[in-house]
Amino acid sequence: MNNKEYLKYLNDELKIFSNKSKEIDDIDIKTIKGISKRKRYLQSKLIKQFLTKNYMVRNTNVNHKTLEEDKFKFSYDYQRYDIKITQKDYLDFFYSCKEKDYYYYFTNCGMSSLYAAFTAFKKNHFTIDRIGNIYVEIERMLDEYLIEEKENKGKVLYIDSSSYIDLNELLKEKDLSVYQAFIFDTTDYLDDLCLPIINKLLEYNKIVCLVRSHIKLDMLGAEWNKLGSICVINPKNISKEDKKLSNELKESINIVLSVIGGFAYPENIPLIWNNPKFKEVNKKRVELIKKNSKYLYDRLLEVFNKEDICYPFHQMFVLLRINHKLTLEEVDKEIDKYIKDCKYKGLINFADSFGLDYYALSNYWESMAAEYPDVRIIVPDYPEEINKLIVDDMIIWLKKFYEKFN
Repeated sequence: MNNKEYLKYLNDELKIFSNKSKEIDDIDIKTIKGISKRKRYLQSKLIKQFLTKNYMVRNTNVNHKTLEEDKFKFSYDYQRYDIKITQKDYLDFFYSCKEKDYYYYFTNCGMSSLYAAFTAFKKNHFTIDRIGNIYVEIERMLDEYLIEEKENKGKVLYIDSSSYIDLNELLKEKDLSVYQAFIFDTTDYLDDLCLPIINKLLEYNKIVCLVRSHIKLDMLGAEWNKLGSICVINPKNISKEDKKLSNELKESINIVLSVIGGFAYPENIPLIWNNPKFKEVNKKRVELIKKNSKYLYDRLLEVFNKEDICYPFHQMFVLLRINHKLTLEEVDKEIDKYIKDCKYKGLINFADSFGLDYYALSNYWESMAAEYPDVRIIVPDYPEEINKLIVDDMIIWLKKFYEKFN
């Protein structure tokens, strides 16, 4: 994709925002920074429009309130405790899954969804098993904050799309028949990668619980506030015992989210999802990110040893291992200095998320057992010409950084 094609594609993103925010978007913007700034403006207009429309029914415990906005419905007495947000065809929209027996909640982030799922299963006396490497914060949650129950009714398998290895390959090595349920964190995958795994798990006629952080791959890079979701699917041939468990989980998840204030609020929901072109444009965005991520990885291989580079299966970012016991402060200091001094200011920033409108650098712990942090390089959907220039510059800095501490 050349620069001209890229700007046309970015303007397709803008049309999705302007369509809902009632802004006429015929402004001819010819820079990446300009389009990104315009996107933020349209996003703020859309949020303001929604809040203005529904302001008078927020945070009341006098009467039950129900709001509707396109395919979304919001209902509650007291938002923190009992808000229910529904979206038409939720499971099909995010996962292209046609199962009919499921329930779900929108939450304020992916970690709230995971905490509620783990806690609900542990409350019902299940042990959480895991497969492959998992995100370090989730590892910490399981090992340090969620204590195993003494009474054990069975095992639940946790599967994490942040794993560096193809989950389909990992699942081949596991006897899935020994598990009473499955929890699948889908955050790093779009539906094309999620659906085969979901279908495989459903073959065992056990509960499949999907959790997701939506701010990464579902926001067109706009970082639309905090948002996650949790969805429990009951397979077609679910047993009466497992159906009873599913109902108990539904009640437990609802209580946990109520107690911790983990539900999403109406303004957290991206109304751009209602645009019929959203999924098409979003998929193109993720494809470009993966293509650029592969380019970065190949270029890093020309300079660094293969064992110093981690290229996860999801292709959302690349890790460079410095191989020295640096503190977080030392890593952050080096990153901050580069970002301030580099020639591509605004196109490279410090950020801990991915799927963004810019290159992002941050420290990253591969696991709780890691002795030192890596440098995480998060790739955007830039055109080839611009991407090459930034990678050239970044590799010069990374090489100096690496040599300085080795």
